[in-house]
Amino acid sequence: MTCTCPSCATTAPSPVLDCGLAYFDCTLETVHVAGDHDVCVGRVRAFAAMGTGAPLVFAGGAYLSISGRSASSYR
Repeated sequence: MTCTCPSCATTAPSPVLDCGLAYFDCTLETVHVAGDHDVCVGRVRAFAAMGTGAPLVFAGGAYLSISGRSASSYR
């Protein structure tokens, strides 16, 4: 699904989630097998920071917030 938000005008050929804070449009360069995981390395073809808000952080199996910094300091 391509984003339909007026502030998110993107020319990325890949789908962009509606009203996300940013996107990276990448092409797959290589895949490294690492035990029971695959590490995919991509080449960034397009990037845009489209909104404001707190970043989504997922680490240690949980969603986290980053305190002490405003959302605009991540741009």
